[in-house]
Amino acid sequence: MGIGDLVIGSIERSLAEDLGEVPIGVQIAVVGPGVRIRSSAGVDHRLRPVADDTLFTPYCAAKPVLALGVMTAVAEGLLGLDDPMAVFLEDLPHWVGAASARDVLAHRAGLHVVDPVSARLLPQSLRLPWMSLIEAPDGLESGRVEYSEFGGWFVLGLLVERAVGMGFGRWCRETVLDPYGVAPGDLILQPVPADRAALERLAVSVDLTRGRPVPLLSEAAPESAFEWNPAYGALATASGLADLYSGILGDLDGAAVVLREETLEEMVQPAAAGFDMSLTRREAFGLGFMCDLRAGGFGESVGPRSFGHHGAGGLRYGVADPDSGSVCVVICNAMVEWSVARRLRERTLAICVSGLRESAAC
Repeated sequence: MGIGDLVIGSIERSLAEDLGEVPIGVQIAVVGPGVRIRSSAGVDHRLRPVADDTLFTPYCAAKPVLALGVMTAVAEGLLGLDDPMAVFLEDLPHWVGAASARDVLAHRAGLHVVDPVSARLLPQSLRLPWMSLIEAPDGLESGRVEYSEFGGWFVLGLLVERAVGMGFGRWCRETVLDPYGVAPGDLILQPVPADRAALERLAVSVDLTRGRPVPLLSEAAPESAFEWNPAYGALATASGLADLYSGILGDLDGAAVVLREETLEEMVQPAAAGFDMSLTRREAFGLGFMCDLRAGGFGESVGPRSFGHHGAGGLRYGVADPDSGSVCVVICNAMVEWSVARRLRERTLAICVSGLRESAAC
């Protein structure tokens, strides 16, 4: 039995206790010294078998791509990491402009939660004017571990575009994804209408928090699929995210393909820790990465220096361990409650780590 079958079996058994049998799909990509495992199992929302090239919406699990894009712009002198974002974005709401790119990457920008549902209904041209009409709650200020998933990363994407003079998806493709060998069809950070064919490979999310499975078909609708926000609109396979993290580990070992070792070391070390308003729990963040993963709900199977990011409630995640040189990526299209996701993430990650060790020993 492959790792994918073991992972989805673990998820299905846990969910069956509350919901009975539900159609879900999962992809696994596990990489270690001399080992590369890809596995797929289950079905998508159309009940088609999930394949290794099936695309999923990773949501916040795609944030590290833009974080790396920000840092490449900083390395090239196009952007100041600690400059107020208003330097490039004069039209920012007054309560956002004083924050820096570092503040947003470290989850300490002090930006209050902006309702993503309302924002997605607005055309892009109206989003900043809408944000400017929303006052920040009393007590929120830059430096606190509180910020908006939608607002913060929407603004960060704008910042990169103004600084580098091109779309953030193209910038990240040219400066991060291509150098790391991530295939264009395996990770699309900023989908555009030309990527419409990719939607045929998409397994939309299935919301299991409402007492019955609800497929989020808006993810596959062209009008809403091309969401201009790296925290919401990306498309990815597990292999694409695994290639990304493998490249990061190489640079942490001195390869300097995208960034210098010391820059990445700063990105994957905790820069802020505390209660996050958007996630409604305590987390530790570097610059665009989750750190201290054992304390952050990834379980004891991860190494003490491991880093990564999850998205969509926690069952889409990528984890890299510099000490073992390993990468584990799991993407499941089920959306579940946080407590369920944490339990399943710990269990599925342990299965992946165990499978990697067994394969390396063969």
